[in-house]
Amino acid sequence: MFGFLTGFSLLTSCLEEPGIGNFADLRFDRDTVFFDTVFTQLGTATEVLKLYNSGGGRIQIDEIRLLGNSVFRFNANGVPGPIAGSFFIDPGDSLYVFLEATLDPNGGNTPLIFEDSLLISFAGQQKKVVLAVPGQDALYYLPNDTLVFPPSPGNPNGSILPYRILDCSTEWRADRPVVVVGYLVVDSNCSLTIHPGTQVHFFNNGALWIYRGAQLQALGEADQPIVFQGTRLPLAWAEQPGQWDRILINDGGSSNMRHCLIKNAFIGVQGDHLGKLNGSSGPGQLNLHNVEIRNCSGIGLYTRGLNIDASNLLVHNCGQYSAAFTLGGSIRLRHSTLANYWNRSNRTSPTLFFSNYALAGSNSIAAALNLQVLNSIVYGNKESELEWDSVAAAGFSYLFDHVLLKASDDYPTPLSTRFPMVWRNESPNFSNTNSGNYQPAANGAAANRAQPGLVSANPLLLRFDLRGRNRSESLPDLGAEESEN
Repeated sequence: MFGFLTGFSLLTSCLEEPGIGNFADLRFDRDTVFFDTVFTQLGTATEVLKLYNSGGGRIQIDEIRLLGNSVFRFNANGVPGPIAGSFFIDPGDSLYVFLEATLDPNGGNTPLIFEDSLLISFAGQQKKVVLAVPGQDALYYLPNDTLVFPPSPGNPNGSILPYRILDCSTEWRADRPVVVVGYLVVDSNCSLTIHPGTQVHFFNNGALWIYRGAQLQALGEADQPIVFQGTRLPLAWAEQPGQWDRILINDGGSSNMRHCLIKNAFIGVQGDHLGKLNGSSGPGQLNLHNVEIRNCSGIGLYTRGLNIDASNLLVHNCGQYSAAFTLGGSIRLRHSTLANYWNRSNRTSPTLFFSNYALAGSNSIAAALNLQVLNSIVYGNKESELEWDSVAAAGFSYLFDHVLLKASDDYPTPLSTRFPMVWRNESPNFSNTNSGNYQPAANGAAANRAQPGLVSANPLLLRFDLRGRNRSESLPDLGAEESEN
């Protein structure tokens, strides 16, 4: 397949010999090569990866190799892989690597995406470029544009953000898995509706971005939840954190997520009020009902100035905070469980943090916070799982009522105005935190302590728990799940 490529060669200078270049001067036009081939159109695709020398010295590539024995092949400057080298790139010149992927049309039960990596080595340094090609019959969204971020003090090598803008009023259904590569953007005044039972998969650093004024309606059912997860399906990856980036929701719209499972991301859901961040105003609302967020390598639920209304919310096992509410906003959690028993690294962040400010560059901006945590549990394996901070430039109001807390002995003070009814450091005796089962025990500290009036006042939202169990009318339990009585 590569015979016609053998005539390609690098442009070379006939002038004075350039000096030795730096690896930092080697630019890649992308860090992931995704082949636009789907299961129903199997065959061979060709993609081109461009390596560019942006410096003043000659760069010598010692070796280019495929890391795996895979469906991929390459040809660099007329030299076929799986291992090729060495190559010289003069200042201002480029090296083109031609890549192919061939799939077996009789492959049977294939993965969603076949993956490999191309390793480029230079003077003891290495760069990996991810290679990926679709493997199943699914609905694939591939990036068709990029945002390029130049080098900066905090990002010395710069970065590339691949993205695609989704058609307005798009609907996803359960008939096929959805696979997102790069950032998929729901643009202003547009909406994405996801129907019950839909499986949404994100490749590598993929994300769903609900831009300002857009809406997400992820409307699962108790017996047909919507699942957001990575593309690696083998059992060994089923609960592996950090496989994809996040669901990012901006202000100006009203989004709803019900009966959803969000797992194995870097950040599960992030809500950003861009209006507050850039000095303007504009409301934004995210409603979460019967939602579970788990196994995030960073934060489970993270907001900067977005309004949140949540019931039967379970957020657990995250590398940093389970929930962090910053830059104010109106936030209400009812019958929710925020728990963190992360054991993959040393966690220094508490389960829950909240504040009325955020950093924007070198500046701090403030916005009023109104937080209510009702009939809920905030617990974990650290000495204290609750922290907050505030500045005088904006209002700072919070209430914890009928809440089981893991907190240090000096705060909060029970029976105070902000903590009228809390229980501190009494174990809920969750069923099995290692397996992610956060049903409290009937003899634990969460049993029979919830305020029943909250349930009777909101029967459509709170009459049943996260798993569909009936809540006691007279003595409901704290948290997202009712114990087995």
